[in-house]
Order: sequence, then structure tokens, then C-alpha cells
Amino acid sequence: GDLGTVYFPPGAYVMSDSVQFLGNVDGRGARVYVDETDKVYFVCGRWDTNTMSHMYNLPDIIQRSHVIGSGWGSDIGIRLVRLTNCQINVGLVKFLGIGIQLTGAGGTVYNQVTFDRIYSCGIGIDMKPVGAGWVNDNMFNGSQIFADSGEGTRVAGHYAIYLRNSSKPVSSNVFDKIG
Repeated sequence: GDLGTVYFPPGAYVMSDSVQFLGNVDGRGARVYVDETDKVYFVCGRWDTNTMSHMYNLPDIIQRSHVIGSGWGSDIGIRLVRLTNCQINVGLVKFLGIGIQLTGAGGTVYNQVTFDRIYSCGIGIDMKPVGAGWVNDNMFNGSQIFADSGEGTRVAGHYAIYLRNSSKPVSSNVFDKIG
């Protein structure tokens, strides 16, 4: 059934723990600052069943403790788990170990993921099927995935988009207008 909408009024917030969204989200105009380097901050969806046809307008998320050129922690800004036919809109994701991760033991499929900037994250978009799960047929529309030049060049472990090995290959995802 309808779980309603979680609303973040415009403004700045400090977050220290994970939040799991099971319904719609409206965080347009909000900015969330985080400090821990080993957490998953926003989780959209559930591990045990697919979430279908939800709208996630997520707040910006920025890691405050990152020092340019020092590498990244293991934190994840946004984890999308077993979503089907959902719309995910993200403004800015900055300085996290992984910016946006799509994962799950079931399908994460047929979603529209739109973002403005993924800035200086160790991995910008991480596509990580679990077990017999799959991450296929998603559409990504974005502006930029890039690293600050102070991070260095050819940094080990730094990827704009990372397709992980799995028993089921990541396939048929479309990346449009990403620079």
C-alpha cells in the first residue's frame, strides 16, 4: 500500500546514522552533511522484496570529513536496493566512498536515475548485484561525474562507473548525457 512521503524541508541537516526509505521521498532543496566514513546513509528499498513505482527526490549528501587527496572511506551515500520502475532524482553527491550504489539479491531494474553532480567520490555509480540478483535495464541521466584534480590522476580504486562481477552480468543499462 501507500506508505506516504518522507519530506525534508529545504535547509541544511547533519546526519550520523542510516535512514531507510520504504515510501516516497521529497528532499528537494535540502542538503545533508555526514561525517562517518563507514556507513550507508540513504537506503531506498528493501532487501527482502522489490519496491515498485516509487518517487525518490533525495536531498544532496556531502561528506564533511573528506580531505582532498587522502583517499575515500567505505561510506555509501545512496543505496538503491531491489527497486523496480522507480524514479530517483539526486542533486549533489560529494566526497563519499561510493556515491550511488544499485544492488540487491533480486532485480534492480527499469529505474530512471537522474543526478546533477557526483563529485569526488571513490566510485560514482556502483552496480553490484548480490548472489543471483541483477542490475539491468536502468536509465541514467546525469550532468557530471568527476573528481577534484587534487585527488590525483589514475588513483587506484577510483571509478566514475563500476560494473561488478556477479553470477549474473550487469547489462542493458543506458547512460545518457554524462560528462
